[in-house]
Amino acid sequence: MVKQEFIYQAMREMDMRFFTITDVNHNLVYAWLQPGSLEDAIRKLKGFFQNAGTQIYHVNVYKTNELRANGEPKGVPFHYEVMHTESMQDNPPVQINGVPTPQNTAPVSAMENMLARGSGMMGGVGMDVYLNAKDKILELQLMIQKLEMEKQYLQDQLSRKESDLRSEFDKKLNNETRIQGIVQQVLPTVMGAFGGGAQSPMNGIPQTENNTMNQDQDTKNKVINAVNELLKLDPDFANNIAALAELAKKNPQMYQTAVEMLKKF
Repeated sequence: MVKQEFIYQAMREMDMRFFTITDVNHNLVYAWLQPGSLEDAIRKLKGFFQNAGTQIYHVNVYKTNELRANGEPKGVPFHYEVMHTESMQDNPPVQINGVPTPQNTAPVSAMENMLARGSGMMGGVGMDVYLNAKDKILELQLMIQKLEMEKQYLQDQLSRKESDLRSEFDKKLNNETRIQGIVQQVLPTVMGAFGGGAQSPMNGIPQTENNTMNQDQDTKNKVINAVNELLKLDPDFANNIAALAELAKKNPQMYQTAVEMLKKF
């Protein structure tokens, strides 16, 4: 932000005699792009500020007045931001009961006028406080956007983690179901082939029911452990074990021969 006199000095030093002026919302409020002398351009700029109301203005000063197809100046401007108040005018407005009465001023919103003067309901709140508040609001808005982005990122991470855990659980559940199915199919055959099932009395002493159940459970656990290992080592284990069971049905002698070979191994 600069004083108006600095702009006049810069225009003289760099021989820049064309300018545009926009308000705080970057709406064009005045422009001088007509051929003429440097002093004429400076007088035009001074004349604007002598009649302008209290507000922040953006002054763009150009070396040439060549225009683009859309009517905007072609050159790269020197940009200046000016805080203008009515007290800077050569002929400030007449005051009535201590309140200045604007004369031929550019349109200014009631809020901006009140903030700049520090009068009315704001109780002396000036333009600096207003601008600082705007900066603080912008900072808070950026912080909110950052937090929203972080929240969305964490939600995405959580969703992916839940999906991975669900897939892993389903995979384990399917494998366990598959193993149990294979065990139920082959267990009777395997137990019969390797001497499983109910045991004959030993030394004329019959086995108790609890002993028989424990032995059956031990045999089942052995089969399950063996199936788990074979599933890891043999991708086609299900088909192979099914073929082995079919062999036991159709050709018990050959199956028994294979069993005897396994026992010797």
